[in-house]
Amino acid sequence: MPPPLWVAASYGHLEFCRLLLAHGADVDLGLEEGGTPLMAACDAGHIDIVILLVKHGANIETADKFGNTALTIALATGRVGFFIRGLNGICQKC
Repeated sequence: MPPPLWVAASYGHLEFCRLLLAHGADVDLGLEEGGTPLMAACDAGHIDIVILLVKHGANIETADKFGNTALTIALATGRVGFFIRGLNGICQKC
């Protein structure tokens, strides 16, 4: 069974993601094969959740057992611009 934060990120439930994170959900806890909530949000195109997860410390370099990262998923789904905009939204010091 997938973790609640992964499900909420995958389906675009921003407020539920906020609630789970506020109550201590592990931002990087994902599926058995390694897919994280950040990867799920990238795959589904939920930029608001991508920003939220990264602000809460999601590891953008985590790879699943197939070697996919949030960035490679964004590339594969044609959302690399979306991914970069999400990072720009939180990375004002870069």
